Amino acid sequence: MDYTHVLFNRERYPLHMPLAVAPPSDPVTERCILSGAGHQARAGSERKTHNDNRHRYGADGEPDVLVHYVIDGEGWFKDTKQQYLIRPNQGFICMKPSATEYGLAHDKYMEWFWFNLSGKLAVQLAKEHITEQGHVFSVPAHSNAFSGLFECFEHQSAGRNVTPAELAAHAIRFFAELRVAAQSEKQVPRFIEARRWIDAHMDDVDLDVKRMAEAIGMTRSHFTRCFQEAFAESPHAYLARRRLQRAADLLRFNDDTIAKIAQLCGFRSTAWFCTAFKRHYGVTPVQYRST
Repeated sequence: MDYTHVLFNRERYPLHMPLAVAPPSDPVTERCILSGAGHQARAGSERKTHNDNRHRYGADGEPDVLVHYVIDGEGWFKDTKQQYLIRPNQGFICMKPSATEYGLAHDKYMEWFWFNLSGKLAVQLAKEHITEQGHVFSVPAHSNAFSGLFECFEHQSAGRNVTPAELAAHAIRFFAELRVAAQSEKQVPRFIEARRWIDAHMDDVDLDVKRMAEAIGMTRSHFTRCFQEAFAESPHAYLARRRLQRAADLLRFNDDTIAKIAQLCGFRSTAWFCTAFKRHYGVTPVQYRST
């Protein structure tokens, strides 16, 4: 998967290059400081593949927050409860110092990006997140969770001023986005059931997104957003695709007329069905059946 346009620009931030360092500390910026970031890749056969956070502090000797996100390969993270595999689209948040460790196995490869947050607000947000959601998180590739923080780093690297209010706002947004992602992940089994319900009712010509949402007890807008986040496809697009897939199966393995198949798949008319089928498959239903 190409991450360059969604989460991390590999050309702008090449491997092993730090993105930024913290500005000088003052009473205002101490609320939230983006103190550093980087883009790295390492094989497990190389040195320093294990990091113990029990005695690690931020650059200023104060506690800070490490956010680590895997782009490719896999690593591991360990807290006091268990050890986790961290794969692409996953990451972890931890305090320094804390009873946590991370690294990668001897025979593994990992590419990742990281950034450090420090200051009282950043530490508070991180502690609240860890208490509520745990250290490990999953964020889909299309998420905008990191975009604001990297924008701030880019500005700092170029010597442009980033106000404390901007830093704080992006940090708050980052943790809010992680919370939304965690809630969406918990909802996935529910939406798998929603897809099964859609499959069972696709022959109904009056089936629409509002009825799908009602079937699982959600508003239309909330259902649409959560379904899209879970499957990277809207409910309407899913229904249209599944109707055409079912029609293709019936054309191949069933002797029913084109009109009957259109009816069984929830199309209001044969003409509408034929138009949609050709648009999707590039051939008419009759041509598809004869191949």
